[in-house]
Amino acid sequence: MRKKKPLSPTSVSFSNHVDRATKLEEYLWNEFTFCANRLDLDVAGMKGDFIAIKLLCLNVFTMTTTSSLYLWCSYLVMERYESMFLASAVFSIQWVGPIVIFGPINWLFQSFPSRKIIGSAVMVIVGFLFVLFFSSEDYVPFLVALVVGTCEVIVKVARLIVIKRFVPIQQAGRVNSFSASGQFIGGALGGALFAMIVFDPSGLLILICSLLLLLASLISISLLPHESSAMSMVPYTPAFQQLKAVSNDIWANKDLLKALFGLVAVVALIQGFHNTARIGLPLFHWSGDEEMIGLLQTQSAIVTTLGAFLYIFIDRKFGGAKLLTPASILIAFSLIAVGGVADPISGFIIYAAMIFSFEYVFMLYQATVIKTVDQEKSADIFSCQYLMTNIALSSFTLLCGAMAEAIGYFTTSVLFVVGFGVAIAYSRPKKLID
Repeated sequence: MRKKKPLSPTSVSFSNHVDRATKLEEYLWNEFTFCANRLDLDVAGMKGDFIAIKLLCLNVFTMTTTSSLYLWCSYLVMERYESMFLASAVFSIQWVGPIVIFGPINWLFQSFPSRKIIGSAVMVIVGFLFVLFFSSEDYVPFLVALVVGTCEVIVKVARLIVIKRFVPIQQAGRVNSFSASGQFIGGALGGALFAMIVFDPSGLLILICSLLLLLASLISISLLPHESSAMSMVPYTPAFQQLKAVSNDIWANKDLLKALFGLVAVVALIQGFHNTARIGLPLFHWSGDEEMIGLLQTQSAIVTTLGAFLYIFIDRKFGGAKLLTPASILIAFSLIAVGGVADPISGFIIYAAMIFSFEYVFMLYQATVIKTVDQEKSADIFSCQYLMTNIALSSFTLLCGAMAEAIGYFTTSVLFVVGFGVAIAYSRPKKLID
């Protein structure tokens, strides 16, 4: 029989370092737990808070990089082709990958620990960051946006799975909101990172900063909780069969069905409108320029972060659904108003109110889904959630753009408000989210 090749000294040394770090982390946590129990502190709650901070850091570092990469890819396409349509296609193509490979993504989370999956996704982003910097082929920006968009969804799904598996149910909504705020902070910082292209057209500064951010992401991943070592590779099931099984699970749980419908509908309608309006309103409706687009993007990133923290505060003090009705009404009125206002100052204020309220409602529905999902089926449900969201979001983004061009933003916003009202009315199970 052929002898098994021994591990190299380097491999053994690295493995020993990982084992020692894991044992040290477990030892320190056990010591901390012992001291906290002696002081009558809420250990479970503090563990949830620590996980939230780690996930927040992971989100900020990763999403800052991916946001700047989308802008960089779009900038390169715009520079080469001088086509607004192709530049916009770079943003849309990021949703295609997760839709096409839903089956493999779902299988990964059933077979391997979340930490390994996130780490692998980050390393793939590192590789394609170098591809974008060194390659001058015309198709590369589209390819990079496609791959990075897929990796970004993997990180988002993994974040939800970590919350479901390791955070107490009563804390799940707040931990999700706090950690998800890193996505919006990353969106704002990503725009600032891309602005370095003005000082260094070659993109070298963006490359260096992105590599440092991704290194910080890997450090954040190493600090996440360790999942059970009993996980084993499951047989791969074709995507159609997976979707059928997940659909049956969702249909069997009416509360989960309503929460998922509300989440997907709200995101598709409001964020779909936002994806088109953040460029169309400043340029065509408010007679602005590219600088106004940047200001609107920055404002949106700030108010979404504030909306996430509003949900955390309301959930802690009164219960998450306390402001669902007034927030929904504010979204409806501001959505109609922003489509009819021609003054940019008033438009910015109304737009901020709409995005702020939307973020609160989005966090509420996401928390509801997390609380309703069975832990054993969390990977299936969250993967399916992002599949449905990506399909709906890409469809409604294109629909909003076509409608705004044909009938104007005001009529489009009125029709979107009607759809939003129906979605909220159907998907509001009070006993579940209050």
